[in-house]
Amino acid sequence: MNIHAFYTGGVFKSSPKTKPVYNPYTQKAIAKVCLAELKDLQESICNAQRAKIKYKALSMRERARILMQISKAIIKQSRVLSKTLVLETAKPLYWAEREVYRCSETFALAARFCKHYQPDSPPANWSSRSKGIQAVIEHEGIGIVFGISPFNFPLNLPAHKIAPAIAAGCPIILKPAPQTPLSALLLAKIIDKTPLPKGGLSVLPMTHRLAKTLVQDDRISLLSFTGSATVGWQLKTQSGKKKCILELGGNAAAVFSASASIKNCMQEIIDSGFGYSGQVCNHAQRFYIHPKHFNRFIHEVKLALKELSCGDPLLPNTRFSCMISEKEARRVETWIKEAVQQGAKLVFGGKRKNNFMPPTLLTHTHSKMKIHSEEVFGPVICVNPYNGSIEHAVNLVNESRYGIQASIYTRNKNELKYAFKHIETAAVLHNLPTIFRLEHMPYGGIKESGLGREGIVDAFYSYCEPKLLLSNG
Repeated sequence: MNIHAFYTGGVFKSSPKTKPVYNPYTQKAIAKVCLAELKDLQESICNAQRAKIKYKALSMRERARILMQISKAIIKQSRVLSKTLVLETAKPLYWAEREVYRCSETFALAARFCKHYQPDSPPANWSSRSKGIQAVIEHEGIGIVFGISPFNFPLNLPAHKIAPAIAAGCPIILKPAPQTPLSALLLAKIIDKTPLPKGGLSVLPMTHRLAKTLVQDDRISLLSFTGSATVGWQLKTQSGKKKCILELGGNAAAVFSASASIKNCMQEIIDSGFGYSGQVCNHAQRFYIHPKHFNRFIHEVKLALKELSCGDPLLPNTRFSCMISEKEARRVETWIKEAVQQGAKLVFGGKRKNNFMPPTLLTHTHSKMKIHSEEVFGPVICVNPYNGSIEHAVNLVNESRYGIQASIYTRNKNELKYAFKHIETAAVLHNLPTIFRLEHMPYGGIKESGLGREGIVDAFYSYCEPKLLLSNG
């Protein structure tokens, strides 16, 4: 069995403490990873401090070339990366290949941003005292970034922390998810072959206890965390004075109005509700359907689910496979049973086998049920009618303590205008699924769903401090 070293200071290092990595589909160990110890964390911070000085010598165009080199190398190694994603996540190859492409695009977009970056020139003439004064704002890297990424997108979510860090000139220490560290370590091998200053990136599988020491370390300037709301808000309280970007849980809703075309949207409905077994923070968990379409919606979804190709994630035709662990599948099953006991109607699925939870459709759910109101992070959708008015649909969408993205399918401009103004989420998607994301656009949540934004442009500015130059001639 291969033992994978961690990456620090431009060197791959081993340690006596290792952890197995399991294939969720076969439930067999496929590799071991070396876990970083306290001395390795200290070394990574020292290396990052030295790299911070070297970063200042890199122009934005040089950073762009490094980012583009990474992007092209990812495409060249797409087969290896895709297979690794499948093996460590049980994500179907269909979805894994798309994640690899998105990862490459994330670095390419960061490169494009660097090429077009210009300092800000605030209007000094607004003040009567600014005659003859010229003002320029440069953006300098904030310092060392500590990134923590989850298991569900173990390649592209690390990219969303590493790419803007390179663009901003911030050394970054990444803690990949314990279930899925292999993809991030492969990415480190790609980045190691670029001219990025050594120490500019460390990828350290580690225990949660050790991660806490980095969260609390004053030499770390920014914490970028993607994961559960419970853990994210706890880390913020432990982080001291450092800046935090938190991309947390969701409970996304999709509204289908009277003017929506249900049949034309069916693939998007299936993808947003069941893609990667619903283990996505912007997974469409709640569907609110106009009474005109409700019965047909249920019928069409059932037909689509019966035809959904389930099984071995390495097979090219597979679209749906198992969850990350039996523990998580059991939790989802428990929530389904609780909802049924509370009056929900099980229309499709719901019967777990090991860590395989089939795509599941429930109706007659409400906000007092966990399956409806909490982040299920599993392949379950709750489908209910609304009374036909856009106001009622929006009120139902807003019955959530989460707020990442929501979708509205309508051809009615007034409904869209009302929805965009009143839906309480960070993004509203019109005739697009809740899982849709563009890598350079702001992405994050309000309410319990997070703090700050990811996305290349927003993350760059979050990783920087503005520095003002005022000049009098």
